[in-house]
Amino acid sequence: MPDGAVIVTGASRGIGAATAAALTARGVDVVGLSRAGTVPAGRAMVCDMAEEEAIKDAIAEIATQGPIAALVNNAGVYRETPLHNAQSWDRHWIEQLQVNIMAPCELMRNAINDWGSGGGAIVNIASRAAYRGDGPDHAGYAASK
Repeated sequence: MPDGAVIVTGASRGIGAATAAALTARGVDVVGLSRAGTVPAGRAMVCDMAEEEAIKDAIAEIATQGPIAALVNNAGVYRETPLHNAQSWDRHWIEQLQVNIMAPCELMRNAINDWGSGGGAIVNIASRAAYRGDGPDHAGYAASK
């Protein structure tokens, strides 16, 4: 068992929920981060990955409760970025870059700083879109993965 908590982002459904459940079933202390603040397994914590301050606050709170052993970056958003709609293009590109790129980077930076020289583990979940791309209306998602 890891010595400390394992943070799983996007733990309210899909791959994140399955990861949190599998780890919890093995006796791992899981802190599941989700926008809704509900997770099917482990301890739930509200954290909107689109908000940089929410990420910093969540990591600080978790670190006060004990060591962080590992981080599973799973959270992601899939938004349309249609070429013909400048308003949603900008808004959705910004959101996807924040949630799919900047949030995992911020979480990794904070976890690594928490570890010092002790080390830990990081797992980053991507998407098939990282390899195959996506349709023209979801270029922002494919680029962010």
